[in-house]
Order: sequence, then structure tokens, then C-alpha cells
Amino acid sequence: MLESLLSFGSAAVLVLLGMYLLITKTEQRANLVFSIFLFLLSGLEVVDRLTLTLNPGLRFYSMFIESLLPGTVLLLSIMLSRKAPYNTGFFTKLALVTSIAFPVSVFVIGRGGFYYAPDIQTERIAFLTREGYFFYLGVMLYFILSLINLEATFVSTRGSERWRLKYIFMGLLCIVAMEIFYTSQALLYRTLNLNLLTARSVVFIMGALLIGYSKLYRGNNVAIAVSRFVLYRSIGLLSVGLYLLVLGIAGEGLKYTGINYSETLLLIFGFLFGIALFAVLFSEQVRRRIKVFINKHFYTHKHDYRTQWLGFTERLSHCKDTHEIEQAITETFKETFGLKGAMLFTIDRGSGLYRSRNPSVPALPEDTGLIRYFKERKRVFNADTDEYQPDEAEREFIDKTGAFLIIPLQKNGDVVGFVLCGEQLIREELTFEDYDLMKTLAKQATLAVLNQHLSEEVAETRQLAAVAKVSSFVIHDLKNMASTLSLMLDNAAEFIDDPEFQQDMLDTLKSTVEKMRSLMNRLKDFPEKQRLSTQQADLALLTEEALRGIKNINGGVKIIKTLNTAPATVDPEEFKKVVLNLVLNAFEATEGSGGEIRIETGTGDGAAFLKVSDTGKGMSEEFLKGHLFKPFSTTKKKGLGIGLYQCKQIIEAHRGTIKVKSALNRGTEFIVSLPAESSPALTVTE
Repeated sequence: MLESLLSFGSAAVLVLLGMYLLITKTEQRANLVFSIFLFLLSGLEVVDRLTLTLNPGLRFYSMFIESLLPGTVLLLSIMLSRKAPYNTGFFTKLALVTSIAFPVSVFVIGRGGFYYAPDIQTERIAFLTREGYFFYLGVMLYFILSLINLEATFVSTRGSERWRLKYIFMGLLCIVAMEIFYTSQALLYRTLNLNLLTARSVVFIMGALLIGYSKLYRGNNVAIAVSRFVLYRSIGLLSVGLYLLVLGIAGEGLKYTGINYSETLLLIFGFLFGIALFAVLFSEQVRRRIKVFINKHFYTHKHDYRTQWLGFTERLSHCKDTHEIEQAITETFKETFGLKGAMLFTIDRGSGLYRSRNPSVPALPEDTGLIRYFKERKRVFNADTDEYQPDEAEREFIDKTGAFLIIPLQKNGDVVGFVLCGEQLIREELTFEDYDLMKTLAKQATLAVLNQHLSEEVAETRQLAAVAKVSSFVIHDLKNMASTLSLMLDNAAEFIDDPEFQQDMLDTLKSTVEKMRSLMNRLKDFPEKQRLSTQQADLALLTEEALRGIKNINGGVKIIKTLNTAPATVDPEEFKKVVLNLVLNAFEATEGSGGEIRIETGTGDGAAFLKVSDTGKGMSEEFLKGHLFKPFSTTKKKGLGIGLYQCKQIIEAHRGTIKVKSALNRGTEFIVSLPAESSPALTVTE
């Protein structure tokens, strides 16, 4: 009694849901097919239950209803929430047409042709004949194909679309999965087990309630475009299903041949067939044929521009150098258009030739008719068309490189390069969509190539700037050495007979030679960053050593030194450069004016300091704020603008500071402060 209530209750729920779908105004055609499918399931429930309770002969009508299900469920899986349900491929259309064979076979073979059941009402089992076995095998294939279509549609949903359709697909999944399970049991045991009818009724009720809830409370006015990726994955699922089906047929077929077989033989056959199947699926040509077939028969547009552009952009974003960019560009064109090979050619402005990375591949001159064709027509060259006829030299280039397509990379009318493509994996006619996508990808490739070239130029410019910077420091150091020697020579005419001057001159020459050797040793390690060689020293003594070369400086400038001991941790040679720079700058600012230069060292506020002041020309406030300590900025007519910049770099490397006070025609004072070290006091005054 309970079983009958469940069967008739299931039929009633399915009918009510089908009637509701008929009066729904949205997706009327899909809902009509949906209603027919539900009515068929309802009829199947009623007839199967009446077969068990009233008349075993009614089982024939159950077979007829089951024969209508394959075509109906396949059509439903195609139409449900699809934007273009009629834009299906040849295979699907063929499957829909051939589904008529199921009801035809029921009438041709007639009663008792598919099964025999001595006592179906008591045992509730019907034994399948050979015709019945293949009938249900076909039914199961159609349900599996429909399940793949439904899965492809649902996977393509996003956000609110998925929320609105989730329970519809869950309900259909319950119904279709139950039919697959019921049919698979029949194929596995070669019997129809009508004891499963109660479970089927419960599952149908659950599925109908899920669908009804979604239709009533979430709506269903959603149109889905199935992505190509989903279909490609479905091809893989279908291939695996085909593999399992062939194994099953092979095992079943051996029973009728009388050939003795074992599990070992079947296992060997399974592995051999699996290897062959994977070899076919991983073949580039086969994959290209599948892709072309899907794009041609399942979609209005041949290419998914958004997916292609996003994928290409993502691939380029991971490139780190020119070689990786070239690989990304060529691989994208190869995969997208099914090509055997591709090469990237870029312009070499120095030689006026378009070259590839491979030196053995011939180059193409910039002043050829083909390049002018690209600039004027902005089209892709196809070797199979007669739109452009290459000259003899261009024909030789095309023959040697095996060019099938040449896609220009253009920016503002200039051809910065081109992608040379080899033959197609399979011959297919190129349409305007192909050429449009080629041009779109070429624009993205052009930007990537230009950006990479710009990055390389910037890097090269930085290297040159680094060399120029080091050269400026070297020149400035040499200039200071030359200035020291020049001052000494200027004084030599007057003091050459003075023994003390002679000794100072020798000391100065020795010190200058040592500085030159030190400078050359440092240049050997370029471009490695120089490290300070620090030690505890007295700034007073280091200042005195730095001033020895200009001890007898004249030019009407008076030098006043007050050198108090100032212990600090410094690089002696680098600190001497600071002293020499500041003193020479002070001398040049006061030369000829009869002024004075004061040099002082000492400690205060926890720091050791050096002060160099003069009564010279001074600097303007504008120069102090905007140009002081910047390289190549100077107030001197023959200066390089490097000295103060170098001083600042050296002092900051010692974790010290350098400050300045200056005014036009009132002189300048520089104050260098360094972290102090404790030491006994000592005063040196001249």
C-alpha cells in the first residue's frame, strides 16, 4: 500500500510541476520540453506500478515511455538556460535525430522482444534479451550525455545565476542519476529489478520538490553561455566514459564468441586500449580537430576573445625578460591558431633588419615591399592568398623560413616587428574572426615588446649613468690632486731654495702618488659598492695631513687653523677627501679678495666636528635650497659640481651630518659632525 502511495504521489508531484512550467511565461520552449519530460516520468511511475498490481501486460507501455525519454532528456539538457540552445553541433543534432530509433524499435520488435518475465508480479524481475540489453545500453548513453550537458551548463554559471539555478540542477541531477543507476543495474545483471521502483519514486519526489522550490522562490530567467573550457573538459569525460563502455562491451562480447578469457587478458586489453586512447587525446592534431569542431558546431563565434585576451595578458605578466616574452607570444599564436611553429622578428634600428633570436634564420630588410604593405594596409600576410605578391627576395625569405602567416606588430604606423607563423596542424580555412583575433593579440604583443625594449634601454641608461657618476668622482679627485700640484708649482718659483719647502714638496708628491694608486685600486673593483675602511682616528691629525699639500698656499688668502683633538671612527682617506674638498672650495671662493679661511676641529654635544669657513663670495638662498649637495650643480665657472655631493655621501656613510651657513658676499661656513670617541684633549693652533 505504501509503495503504491509513493508511486502515485510521485506521479502527482511531477504532473503538478509540469503544469506549473507550462503556464510560466519565461523560457517557454525550454519549459515545454521540461514539462514533457516530467509528464513522461509521471506516466512511467503510474504504468510500472499498475504493472505490478493489475496487469503484467502493461509493461509494454512502460517500454514505450522509456523509449521517449532519451531524446527528451537530451533536448532538455541542451535547451535548459542556454543563450543559444539551437546552436549545437553535428554530433548533438545527429543524436537527437537518431533518438527516434528507440520508440521505433519498440513497435518493430513488439511485446516480449526486449525481456521475458515468467512471474513479474511476484518476483518483480524481468530478464533482458539481447535486444533489451542494447536498448537499455542506448538509453544509458543518452542519459550520460545529457548529464554532461547539464554539468557543462551549471559550471558556466556565476554569482546570482548559480544561486538561482542551483536547486533546479540538483533536482535534475537526482532524477537523471536515478535513471542511470536503474539502467546500469539492468545492464549489470541483465535484469530489470522492479523492486527499485519505490526508491525511484522517493528520488523523483525529492528532485521535483527541489525544482519546484527553485522555480517558485528563486526564479529561472537566466541564460547561460557555456564556456569552451567546459566543453573541452566534457570531451575528456566523454572519452573516459567511452573507454569504460568499450571495456564493458568487450567483456560482454567475449561471452558470445566462445573464446576463453581471463582477468589477465581483459586487464592487458584495458591497458592497451587506454594507452591508445591517451595517445589520441594527447595528439596535437586530434586536439586541434576537436577544438575546431567544437568552435564550428557549438558556438556562433569561433573564438572567445575575452578568454584569449585575458589568458595572453596573464601569460605576459609572468615574463621576466625578452626571451620569456618571445616564448609567450609565439606559444600563444601557435596554440590559438593551431600552428606547427612561430618566430618573433624585431627591428634592429642599427642595421635596418628584422631579425629573430636564432642567428641561422635569415633577416628581412626594413625597406621591402612587404613592410610597406603592412604600413599601408595594416593586414596579415597569408602565403595562400594572392592579395600581396612578394618579390624574389621576399619569396626566398618566405621559403627559407617556411612562413604561412606573417602578422605585423605595429605602433603609430611603424612596424616594430612581426610574428612569423608556420603551417597549420590541420588545414582549416581562416575567417575574418581569425584575422581580427590575430590583430588583437598583435597589439598586445607590440606593447609587451616595446615595454621590454624600453625597460632594457632604461637599465642601460642607468648603467651609463652609474659609469658617468663614478667617472665624475674620479675626475673630481684627480682635479683636486692636480690643484694641489698646481699650487705647489706656483709656489716653487719663490720657495724652491727653501729646504722646508723642498721637504713639503716631496711629501706632497709622495702623498699624491699614493692617492692615485689608491684610486686605481678602487676602480678595479667597480661596479662593486665600496665599503668604508674605518678606524679610530683624530680629526685634527687627519685634517693636518690633508692640508700639507697646500701648506704654502698664497693668492692673498690667510689660513687660520684651530685644531682641537676630535676622536672619531672614520675612514681616514675618505675624510681627507672631505677636508680637501671644503678647503679648496673655500680657497676658490676667496682667491684674490684678500680674505681668510678658518679651519677648526673639536668636540661638542657628543660629536666630533670639522668647521671650514671663509669670507668669500658665498651662495644665494635659492642655490642653498634647490641645488646644494646635488651632483653637477655648482656656482663656479669651471667646477664639475661633484665635490659637495661627494662630501655629503662620505659623511652620511659615516652616519654623520654636514650643514652649511652662507650668504652672498658674506662668506660660507660648513660644519661636519661625526659620532665622537673619548680621548685626551689636545690643541694645535697656528
